[in-house]
Amino acid sequence: MAALSARVDRLTDALALLQLEFDVSVELFESSIRFALPVYFEFGDADLRPQDIPVLVRFGDIVSEFYPDALLTVEGFTDRAGSPEYNLDLGQRRADAVRLYLVETIGFLGERVRTVSYGEDPKRLVFPDQAGRDTGLENRRVALVIEHVGMPTVF
Repeated sequence: MAALSARVDRLTDALALLQLEFDVSVELFESSIRFALPVYFEFGDADLRPQDIPVLVRFGDIVSEFYPDALLTVEGFTDRAGSPEYNLDLGQRRADAVRLYLVETIGFLGERVRTVSYGEDPKRLVFPDQAGRDTGLENRRVALVIEHVGMPTVF
């Protein structure tokens, strides 16, 4: 029991540091944890920005250590500029870019990382009134969800 308690304390500390250092918000649900990472995309683009790589690396470290068997979902989002069809495709390309990085660079198993696009879904926009080249960066993002988390791995 002491080992589990120490491991949970380490997980709590790792999540707190992730939140503090990278301004990540973490939402805990019954069977998942949703991370709103500051991983943003330029207008009309699906390429990862170099400044967003460190938070993905830290996220990968935490998931690999504490939830190595969890299923991870990468959610892609856009602002409202463009057609809904275009934005669904762009959100998917953004989610796919993050998945590719997590699998090829960090070493996640491909079958354990899935992607979904919500495009410009108004219920999921951070700032619904912002869209376009000069605004709406917070809407052009990904979120990462650890599914079926259960208890953190003890050993």
